[in-house]
Amino acid sequence: MDDVKRKIIFLDKMTVDDLKLFLTKRRSADIVIIDSLQYTGMNYRDYKEMIDAFRTKMFIIISHADGREPAGRVAKSIRFDVSVKIRIEGFKAYPVSRYGGGEPFVIWEEGLTKIIN
Repeated sequence: MDDVKRKIIFLDKMTVDDLKLFLTKRRSADIVIIDSLQYTGMNYRDYKEMIDAFRTKMFIIISHADGREPAGRVAKSIRFDVSVKIRIEGFKAYPVSRYGGGEPFVIWEEGLTKIIN
């Protein structure tokens, strides 16, 4: 994080409308992380309007889960719209992509070892 601290902005409790306004600004973020979808109160129409308006931006959307599935109708709809999905479970990532790959990988070896032992 030290290497990129001047390039990352944490916007706490920003509304969807405020985020859209922020992204219209010159030199705004190229990568947007939404944590979590459920916390934003965003509906599917809000999501589509945002990604259509900002096609050059990368959106990483974190969703709560219901078991191994995204929680809620909006999250499930978005799941079928995106190109890459990554389910995280116990410090291990399980990617599913339209572009191939799909091999699970360990995010944090020490944490995974603690869970297993």
